[in-house]
Amino acid sequence: MRLKAVKTILAICLITIMTLTIVSPISKADGNSADNGSTTQVGAADIKSKNEVVYATLTAKGSINAVYVVNHFEINKGGSITDYGKYKSVLNLTESKPIVVDGDTVTLQADQENYYYQGNMETTDLPWIFDFSYNLDGVELSPQEIAGKTGKLDIHINIDKNENANATFFENYMLQVSLNLNADQCKNIEAPDATVAEAGNNKMLTFTVMPDRGADFQVTTDVNNFTMSGIQISAMPFSMNVDLQDTEDMIEDFNQLPDAIAKLNEGVGKLADGTQKLKNGANDLMNGSSEFKTGLSELKKNSGAITAASGQIKNALSTIASLLI
Repeated sequence: MRLKAVKTILAICLITIMTLTIVSPISKADGNSADNGSTTQVGAADIKSKNEVVYATLTAKGSINAVYVVNHFEINKGGSITDYGKYKSVLNLTESKPIVVDGDTVTLQADQENYYYQGNMETTDLPWIFDFSYNLDGVELSPQEIAGKTGKLDIHINIDKNENANATFFENYMLQVSLNLNADQCKNIEAPDATVAEAGNNKMLTFTVMPDRGADFQVTTDVNNFTMSGIQISAMPFSMNVDLQDTEDMIEDFNQLPDAIAKLNEGVGKLADGTQKLKNGANDLMNGSSEFKTGLSELKKNSGAITAASGQIKNALSTIASLLI
């Protein structure tokens, strides 16, 4: 039977004191797996869909221990299935029936509505390189050493591209990095690049890494008898689902924009003319004030003569007055 759809989910789980989960979107394909290059062929079984979840176990410092895939088949009708993947071993997670592995070929008998099997992968490369470091009171310690400690803790998270892995995920997937810190054990939490949310008695810090980008995050907090439940990292294809409002009114406003710009241009022209006239008037005022100043200066120079002449006029008037008596 032909496989109707293969849906792939990429997930990576970091264990020990941290948990890292990277989830890719569900993608459809006819008999092709996006994550490990597998191709699914169906025998007698009628398969509705297939999901793949790829997990990786990492150390608390970020290095990889192992990678494995959990394959999930949704089955309309039971029967034999031939699947393909580069697995070094497989494990039936649904029942005790054996699974036959021959090179890259996996043959199984699936009679359940939901059938799961695990394939332990040969490769351990991930699209991202993760590095976690921990400093207590300025001294770098191992993850095991900081457990139960008290002091000022710095958690440093570095994410970079793995040049040895398929670049598709790194270039097209965004990451969300989340930490849960116990509010009783962690005070004065500082995480400048994080979104902070309350989750019961925990502070949830979430960082976002855009596609085709690395990241360098830091969390600082005062800890007392420190423990941490884990770090979760989710990867998903970058997409934005934005509901746009009715744009008809907006388009109508845009149609009016050229007329408004023309009127604005006309107004600016009139303003320029008025400014020029104001400038000319200011120049005339400056010239007039200069002439007025010159006249006052001349008046000041002749003030002595005016005073003498007024004295002579006074004496003449006095003489005339005495002759009339």
